[in-house]
Amino acid sequence: MLIHPTPRLKNLRARADLREVRRLPLQDRVIPAIALIGAGAVLPGTMLHFLGRDAASIDGEVHFVGVGVSAAAAAAAAVVLSLVGARRGDGRTVLVGTVFTVMAGLLAIHGLATPGIWIGDNGVIALTGAGTLPVGGAVLALTALPSLRRPAGVRRLLVGEAVAFAERHRPAD
Repeated sequence: MLIHPTPRLKNLRARADLREVRRLPLQDRVIPAIALIGAGAVLPGTMLHFLGRDAASIDGEVHFVGVGVSAAAAAAAAVVLSLVGARRGDGRTVLVGTVFTVMAGLLAIHGLATPGIWIGDNGVIALTGAGTLPVGGAVLALTALPSLRRPAGVRRLLVGEAVAFAERHRPAD
């Protein structure tokens, strides 16, 4: 019996059994997705209606610190993701870093606009609080653009991120 010097784990000529390995039909994937999206849309409001009897109040300083820590975590994630994506030439990773940069900026503004910290009652806190996730999601949707996923798109993304960072740190006029 002849023994091969490097044993093979599988026969190179073997093919996958196409009848056994197949994708689910579209209708089997869409219905669970619609059910999940529907539950995600209805469940929070239902829970709030039935269980939310008392309003909760958070002290302004607690809010400021909590949002500040969240902004710092988002900024750290932005730096790490942007650096790793730039080194690897991966546009998607840089774009996710850009999303975290935008969200860190909005969270920082949201924390600083906490009533009683620097300024009184204002609408900025509601705007930035409500806009952080939708704006981040909108920027994240840009990963669908093939031109931003390629290594050539990394430079444009880094320039855009630098502009967003500079605008956030620009002194007031």
